[in-house]
Amino acid sequence: MHQVENQQQPDQRYSGNEGRNEYREHHQSYCVFTTEETDRKSLQRRHMEVNAVMPAVTRYMSWSDQEITWSVKDHPKLMPSPGSYALVLDPTFIGPNINVRFSKVLIDNGSSINIMYADTMRKLGISENMLQATRTTFHGIVPGISCEPIGIVRVDMLFGTRDNCRTENLEFEVVNLESTYHALLGIPALSKFMASCHVSYLKMKLPMPNGAITIVRDF
Repeated sequence: MHQVENQQQPDQRYSGNEGRNEYREHHQSYCVFTTEETDRKSLQRRHMEVNAVMPAVTRYMSWSDQEITWSVKDHPKLMPSPGSYALVLDPTFIGPNINVRFSKVLIDNGSSINIMYADTMRKLGISENMLQATRTTFHGIVPGISCEPIGIVRVDMLFGTRDNCRTENLEFEVVNLESTYHALLGIPALSKFMASCHVSYLKMKLPMPNGAITIVRDF
């Protein structure tokens, strides 16, 4: 009788990474210090945050009761050049008199604002006299050039299907620039929808009234 020793087989998914996942101590650390806004509204908001009292009972954010996870089950059957494509989705915007589904809405979880382009605004039947004033100035859309939006507009936006959908009211900075996209959804929109994005799988998951759904980028 021969005794056979059970040996753990290496995971083929991670072959070729031997030795690369060992922890390495850092030699130096650098910090970046930024200036804070000094306008009255920013000072009041910061004062309230600093002096906030921890509630006796935790107040949970809306939709936080639905668990969202990622696993190998979410892996796409086709992965064309991972990391080479942006996450672009097709939500429906609710205008004053018309609802429009835009096929090229960029998901940017590094942007602190939501952006709508003037052409998209007009397609929704929104005119400039319906915009509110804004003091925002930002960089990044056109390299090396700052941009001042022409105004702010609040629009309802819908994800999902007839059987399981969700609508949230979002604030957009409207810019008079040309773009290959109809709009850009930044951190405020993703936070409002409690969205979870996977930049490798090019998918986004959202909690919904009838359970979370997965929205896939259309190649």
